[in-house]
Amino acid sequence: MTGQAVAAAAAAPPPGLISADGMAPDRALQYYNALINASLKPRLEAVLQRRNALYADMAEFHQLQAQMETLEKARAAEPAASGAADGAPTATDAAAAAAAAAQPAASSLPPSSPSTKKTVAPLLTRVDLGCDFYATASIPRPDRITVNIGADLWVEMDFAEAAVFIKEKVAGLEERALLATDEANEIKAHITFVLESIAQIAAEAGEDVAALGLPVPPARPRNEQR
Repeated sequence: MTGQAVAAAAAAPPPGLISADGMAPDRALQYYNALINASLKPRLEAVLQRRNALYADMAEFHQLQAQMETLEKARAAEPAASGAADGAPTATDAAAAAAAAAQPAASSLPPSSPSTKKTVAPLLTRVDLGCDFYATASIPRPDRITVNIGADLWVEMDFAEAAVFIKEKVAGLEERALLATDEANEIKAHITFVLESIAQIAAEAGEDVAALGLPVPPARPRNEQR
């Protein structure tokens, strides 16, 4: 919500707000103060907590994406490291390569053909057990990952499927977070309106808002003055 939209919302009474017209000043001040503390502030806190939970979910998915990229880099680096350790190719390696070249290309076979299946070597890694204690672990299928799709349901996916799911999930979370931000800005505008009403009633009654222990409305920027 833009600054102009917030200012416009604050200039109008919040929906459902009971007018204090006809009330005694002290009763009107008590009513508006209770409205802020018992209704508007708890609603604002709930909305902000919901938005923070959405941000936390997005952070977890971004972390999962980063972990997948790290695993892919580790898998790509393993064959190169193995080849460097073995040294230059031998005549046997050359013969094997020539024989493999004579066979039909794997890409020409159907995806479901057993001959296209690649054996993925386990990936060795180190796991933090806590307090900077690490243990060596082996990931038997580093080409697949288990993802929580919601409602505590877990689905095993390959990296391509998981990347698509993460992208769509994060987009949905971002949209919900934006809606929560708009709702929070609207509630903040309502709080500002009520605070200004408190200050106006107190001024008309010759009372000092701060001396009464009531909240003081924030100063408005000049471009948002009514």
